[in-house]
This record gives sequence, C-alpha cells and structure tokens, in this order.
Amino acid sequence: MAVTKFVRAQDILKEKGFKAPPFDTAGFQNAVVEFFRNNDVSAKLPVIPLRFVELPDPPQSGFSMPEKVMLHAPDWHVYYERSTGVTVIENNKAAKALEELGGELETDDGRYYFFEYRNAGTEQVYKGGHTDVNGITYAEKPVIFVDEPYAANAVALLKMAGFIVSRKHKYSGSKYLSCYDVTLT
Repeated sequence: MAVTKFVRAQDILKEKGFKAPPFDTAGFQNAVVEFFRNNDVSAKLPVIPLRFVELPDPPQSGFSMPEKVMLHAPDWHVYYERSTGVTVIENNKAAKALEELGGELETDDGRYYFFEYRNAGTEQVYKGGHTDVNGITYAEKPVIFVDEPYAANAVALLKMAGFIVSRKHKYSGSKYLSCYDVTLT
C-alpha cells in the first residue's frame, strides 16, 4: 500500500493504541538533587538512556533511580568472578554496621557482604555488577535509567539547572550501554 500523505510516528502509535506514560520531570529532578545532597561534591551519577518499551515491567515515571542494597556472596569465587549466586540481605541494622566498616566485609569462613545498587524495572539489564540467584542484576555504583524518548530533555533539564553533563559515551560498567555523566563541578 503506497503512502499518499505524510505519516508521522505518532500517527502509527495512535493506530496501534500505544500511549507512552508521561515523564515525571519533578520526580526526576528531585531524585537527582537528593543524590547529590547525600553524596560528596566529587560524586558522579551516570544517566543511561534505555528503551523502556523493551522491558517486561518498565518504570511508569520514565526513569529509574538506584536503591542501595546489601548483598551476600557465599564465597570468594562468587564475589570476585561476578558469577550468579549472591542474595539480598534485608536487614537495616546489618547494613548500618557494614556501612561503618567501609561497605565491604569478608568473614572468617570466606563469606562476603557488600553494597551494590538495583534499579526498579531494569532487573534484567546488565549493569556491570553482580547477578543474584533470581537473575536480578546490580550496579557497583549508582546509575539512573531514563526512557530513551525522554533522555535528551532530561539531560537538557539538568544542564539548565547548572549540573555538568558530559557528552554521551559508553558506560564503564557495560560495553552495551551509553551514558551521560552528571556532576556538580
């Protein structure tokens, strides 16, 4: 069938009944501000564009902020080789104690306890950290994922707010992902 009039991508999406969730601009800005308030002046937050339409359970806000979690590896092999087998420890008291010890602990019997970051809705995306027994992936450092159609505007918003945003480059935790590094200085 030949096209006789100019058809936009929005027209095709409308025909298919697809409606993208709106981007939570205020929530995104607040999350980035809180990250920098809670971290050192030298902190860096990678912003990674990702096609949320390809995810099984994407975040509805248009972005996904990192959550710090305590992980447990049963032995040195699992920890150092980044092989599957870590588990999440949901214990605030233990997490606070681990934080005081520097964020990493090896026990006498060879077990490891450490912190990494998870992002809701992006559990299957490789982030350069460990993978747990349920197949959920983690990042060594905090990263924020932004739905690809909103990424350019999200980065522009941060620039307008005075944050320093690098050019798009490959994320150091994964050879498959690109990112923008956001800093205060």
